[in-house]
Amino acid sequence: MMLAYCTILTNAIYATNYYVSVSGNDLNTGTNISRPFKTIQRALNIVRPGGHTIYVLGGTYKERLIWKAPGLSTTAVILLTNYNGANVTIDGSTGGTNSAQNELLLIKNMSHIEIRGINFTNNYRPNAKGIHINGYGSNLKVNNCRINRIGWSTNANTIPRSSDNANPLIVVGSDINSINNLTISGTQIFDCVTGYSEALTITGNVENFAVVGNILTNITNIGIDIAGHYSWTGAPAHVNKARKGKIQDNVVSKCVSRVAPSAGIYVDGGESILIERNKLFENGVGASIGCENPGFTVTGIIFRDNIVYNNRSTGLYFGSNQSSSSVAASKVINNTFYKNAVQDQWGAEIALQNTTRDTIWQNIFVPNNDQAVGIGIWGYQTSSLSISYNLFWRTSNNAANFWVGVTPLNNVLGNPKFVNAAGGDFHLMTGSKAINTGIPSFRAAPGELDIDKQARVQSNRVDIGADESNLSSLVSSEENEANLYELGQNEAEQSNLIFRAFPNPTTGILSLQIPSSTTGIKVVDGSGREMRTRGTADLSNGSLDLSSFADGIYFIHLSIEGNTFRTLKIVKQAK
Repeated sequence: MMLAYCTILTNAIYATNYYVSVSGNDLNTGTNISRPFKTIQRALNIVRPGGHTIYVLGGTYKERLIWKAPGLSTTAVILLTNYNGANVTIDGSTGGTNSAQNELLLIKNMSHIEIRGINFTNNYRPNAKGIHINGYGSNLKVNNCRINRIGWSTNANTIPRSSDNANPLIVVGSDINSINNLTISGTQIFDCVTGYSEALTITGNVENFAVVGNILTNITNIGIDIAGHYSWTGAPAHVNKARKGKIQDNVVSKCVSRVAPSAGIYVDGGESILIERNKLFENGVGASIGCENPGFTVTGIIFRDNIVYNNRSTGLYFGSNQSSSSVAASKVINNTFYKNAVQDQWGAEIALQNTTRDTIWQNIFVPNNDQAVGIGIWGYQTSSLSISYNLFWRTSNNAANFWVGVTPLNNVLGNPKFVNAAGGDFHLMTGSKAINTGIPSFRAAPGELDIDKQARVQSNRVDIGADESNLSSLVSSEENEANLYELGQNEAEQSNLIFRAFPNPTTGILSLQIPSSTTGIKVVDGSGREMRTRGTADLSNGSLDLSSFADGIYFIHLSIEGNTFRTLKIVKQAK
């Protein structure tokens, strides 16, 4: 017992903090905040495995950094982070060190490191990169960073050639040994001119990775790209594919190429990838699952509980565009597709390409116009495709020619009744045809949650689409209609009884649009516990302040003349 105690104590003693400041000196020891290094590179050169932390004080560092494995082995993580939440920026504009390097940070053959809270910006040159992780390694994290203004050109409107590329964040497993246990989380990538490349790329021999809770916007091509079978990676052919990964809870918008349709999320030759609870909007294409390289079969892709809306072209391309490749044994389940192909005279929510033995279940399809379709296939082959229990609806109520080249079973025709689709709120309202109309025998997979991270099945039967309503806290459509009838409202007057709350999710202040005849509002939590009650006279400027509430799901009950008229589900989240 004494020996174990001494071992723990020894490890703690030798875990060292290093400090870097723009006003420091690289001749300092760097181990005291009063005697910091001047450059981050000096700290990277001197630090060794063993649980050390490099604290970077606030400021702009005009450096191009390289971090290579020092040749020692330990599982203790080295952390490179901002000090005390300070604004730390790695700036690639002229005058910086190591000017020949294309990356702002190159990580080569490293394990057990984390980059946290650092900004990377202003790197414009051919093949410019923000963070580049290469070679092999294990337990690598990029957390809460900001990457912007990375580009092959400073002009986002310049049409690129195929040789014009830039990568804000790229991970390339280039060795027989993989890059594994990789996490990229809480990171923002925006305002980048990527040419024919992508904002966040994972390719080559990479396995067991997670891309979680990131925000990507204003990219001149694809947002997130999970790729395989590209020889330029240098990985051996049998492991040359990103695999066994999760892409969860990301928001990807405005990833638009001037050359070709560009997806918010693209799986191109990856394998065994779970894509769930993402919001994809105003991209060239919402998402794409396929394989550009001939002769391969992509398997084990699960695309579930995502919201895909208002993208310029198709909501989801599903299948390979190569005649000798295919997407097989993959699933598209419980997603909400709304008015994609906004710039097309006609289009599809899902466009099928070469597929086999795949599943498309319990999705909501609301096309952009009467010419657009829910699912279509043109010029490709599909076999053993199961399409069942999907809800389809056009706002014109025109159900004709909704499916092209496929024959779905157990269709549900009807209005999904979203809270505020125009505002990006696709929660289901009372009376939605999506509620309790999924496959009767459906059982959620282990760990499967809806878009709000609630239980996927909350009643006796699963809902269709990304949102799972909580019927125990909602008034049924029949009760709602009865209340309206008792109030003497005719059909025309019912349209004036609008109850909306936004933004949703909210970080605090919730704006409300309520009927003039409202007599009270009650807020309850997910367990039904009453949190707050207000008369309409108590509402300040038509809003509720939920800043003091814990993060989670709440329900706002609206009363008219003593009757519960409607209930909305609200998500309270941290700023």
